[in-house]
Amino acid sequence: MVVLRVAILVWLSSFLLACSKKEEAASGPVPVTVIVAEPREMPAYVEYVGETEAPQTVEVRSKVEGFLERVSYTEAGLVNQGQVLFTIDQRPFLVAVTQAKADLSKAEAHALRAKQDLARIRPLAAQDAVSKAELDAVVAKASEAEASVEAARAQVRQAEIDLGYCTVSSPISGRADRSLMKVGSFIAKGSTLLTTVSSIDPIWVNFRISEREYLDAMRKRSEAGMRSEPSSFDTTIALSLVDGTLYPKLGFINLIDRAIDLKTGTLGIRCQFPNEQHLLRPGQYARVRIQVGKNPMAVPVPQRAITEVQGKRFVIVVNKDGTVAQRPVITGARVGPLWVIEQGLSSGDHVVVEGLLKLRPGAKVKQTVVSLESLTEQPKGN
Repeated sequence: MVVLRVAILVWLSSFLLACSKKEEAASGPVPVTVIVAEPREMPAYVEYVGETEAPQTVEVRSKVEGFLERVSYTEAGLVNQGQVLFTIDQRPFLVAVTQAKADLSKAEAHALRAKQDLARIRPLAAQDAVSKAELDAVVAKASEAEASVEAARAQVRQAEIDLGYCTVSSPISGRADRSLMKVGSFIAKGSTLLTTVSSIDPIWVNFRISEREYLDAMRKRSEAGMRSEPSSFDTTIALSLVDGTLYPKLGFINLIDRAIDLKTGTLGIRCQFPNEQHLLRPGQYARVRIQVGKNPMAVPVPQRAITEVQGKRFVIVVNKDGTVAQRPVITGARVGPLWVIEQGLSSGDHVVVEGLLKLRPGAKVKQTVVSLESLTEQPKGN
């Protein structure tokens, strides 16, 4: 019985293999579209790994202590400067304001009495009806009463300020983090972190360059007759995001560190990008791209011709015998819809740009050669 099953499986496998070969022979070469790789002049870039940073980041803490009564904002949402974020129980502070006002009224009454006493004793002192010591005592008492009034007024102002601190507002406009305290929690004065707010438009990107790169850049700028220090007007920066796409807005350098870091031998640079759509957030990694000239021997291919497997990139090339093979490549910068190949392609190689999904290594193809320009030019409107 076992022998019979094995015989059936062998026969079935042979049958399927024969059918596959017949279908392959019947279908013929797979039609594909290819371009001929050729060097051409393309922009040359240098790239550095950068990290986004908020221009302003503020920790929100309470200036008074008490129990948290209300959280008034959407966590991780946008907030405006002055917007109320938290409310602390106001009742003890309302009592303090009432008490301070009562103390002020009492002090004012005492001051009025002292002022009246002084008004009565002055004529008597002028007639020598009272001694100078008695007059001095009444004058001192009146001055003391006035000082008590000022102190009571200060206590009222302080109580009103503390009452105002019961509503904790955002000091800046930006995006607020989640609330770190829940309603009913006791908030300690100054030490309890409630949330953090970061400004997000514009946003900064920090990166570092080596001392050698800095010197080379300065020499090139000097030879070109440019200012020794890049400014926001003569240096534009592009940003490549972690998914390989380019950020749609250009930035500019707004800060170069004072000195080279002795520990790393690098110089810190900060650039600024507009962020109206709030696509960028603090803490993101991105690649800062700066154009440094032209590369006369760049080999560009459409981005769709490149496949990525386990972090390595490949293209499909057509051999002289009409079969295809997968070839590893090292890519450089992206320029619009094109990707510059730094290593892996030679002038004259036929690179498959359409029909990739139908291919496997060694397959026969029927190629249609098109120009790179025909694949990258924008369609015209009607």
